[in-house]
Amino acid sequence: MRIKRVTNNLGQKIASLAVGMLGVGVVLAIWGGVWLVYLYRNPPESEAMLFVAAGIFLSGLDLGLIGFSAGFIGRAARESSSDEVRPSDRIAVATPNHDNEPVR
Repeated sequence: MRIKRVTNNLGQKIASLAVGMLGVGVVLAIWGGVWLVYLYRNPPESEAMLFVAAGIFLSGLDLGLIGFSAGFIGRAARESSSDEVRPSDRIAVATPNHDNEPVR
């Protein structure tokens, strides 16, 4: 039998996704850039390989940018979910007793 967590940790899920996307994006951008430099120094016969290398490089930059911005979104979601009502934030309100009965 497996016990599921009932709490909603959306901020933590987004933050872990952001770290993964940022990591994959950085690796793709670095190796795509290395491949582009190699292809510019040793030009291929067709330009198709340059398009593939440029696509990998730009996809890596894009994933890195999305991961970086998702980290800010995850942090904001985590902070907003921790802003629960604290006992010091509660206000006591007295309501009039119109029945003239003692309050129990």
